[in-house]
Amino acid sequence: MTLPTSLRNIHGTSHTLTIHDANSILRSHNANAVTITIPPDNDVPFELGTIIVVAKVGTGNITLVAASGVILQSADATITAQFTQNGLVKVGFNQWQFG
Repeated sequence: MTLPTSLRNIHGTSHTLTIHDANSILRSHNANAVTITIPPDNDVPFELGTIIVVAKVGTGNITLVAASGVILQSADATITAQFTQNGLVKVGFNQWQFG
């Protein structure tokens, strides 16, 4: 497991994770709702233990969704409070935990 080493800003209201997002902090300054999609391993082969911190700086809620074939384990996949962040961790093939 590698702790986040870079800071990346999300622009727009949708973002599909890329290999460049691995081990980074993704920040959204958006006033509108933002959807982040977790792609399947066949499209983006993240390493087991990859950590992505998702941070809400703006007022728009951030919701994580799993693409077809991906399992997202989370009590609540939406960040609603401003200045809050949650960690997304790859725990298996096409399997992630968020919280």
